[in-house]
Amino acid sequence: MDPFEHRSGTSIKGKTKVSSLGNRTLKTLLSQAAATALQHDPEIKLYNHRRLKAGKSKMSTIKVIRDKIFCGSQTKHTIC
Repeated sequence: MDPFEHRSGTSIKGKTKVSSLGNRTLKTLLSQAAATALQHDPEIKLYNHRRLKAGKSKMSTIKVIRDKIFCGSQTKHTIC
C-alpha cells in the first residue's frame, strides 16, 4: 500500500490523488474486500451513510474501509 499523496505542480487547486506506486494486486483485493464489506456489513453501511451525509466522497469512504482492513484494529495513533 502506498500511503503518499500525489500532487502535480504547486497549485493548491483541485484534489490530490493517491500515488499509483505500490502493489496493485494488493490494492485491488483490498478495494474489492472493502466494497463487499460495504455491501454486506450493517456497521460499515451505517459508517458509509454517515460519511456521505457529511459530504465525503464514496471513493474516500472505500479507501478508509480498505485501510481499516489492511491495518486491522490498530489504534489511530499506530502507524501500520
